[in-house]
Amino acid sequence: MCLLPILVSALIWGIGQMLRDPRTRVLFGRMGVIYVLGLLIPMVVTIAVAMVLQPGASLGEEAAAALGGQMAESEASGGDKGLLGFVESLVPHNVFEALGTGQFISIVFFCALVGLALGVVR
Repeated sequence: MCLLPILVSALIWGIGQMLRDPRTRVLFGRMGVIYVLGLLIPMVVTIAVAMVLQPGASLGEEAAAALGGQMAESEASGGDKGLLGFVESLVPHNVFEALGTGQFISIVFFCALVGLALGVVR
């Protein structure tokens, strides 16, 4: 119950203060590059390992059919929306609903945007 107000306040205040301070504003671009590289490097390594090791290649026909059936069922029920669905889920339709249901990715995205906006406003 106490975690969400602390999370929201810390993220908004921290990002806002970083953009207002001239010393940390210079570092903000570098931090963005490091963040993107921190996401891309594990992604590339994971794809390379999956291509080399080919997990699931040794599955039998029965196991592969069962797995394929579960994937088709998930797609039919709207469970797998792909990259666009993930990006859409980042933006909360209602911030208070996201806070109430514990949608942490949406909450962090909202706090980052509000912090960026407060850091840019004089």
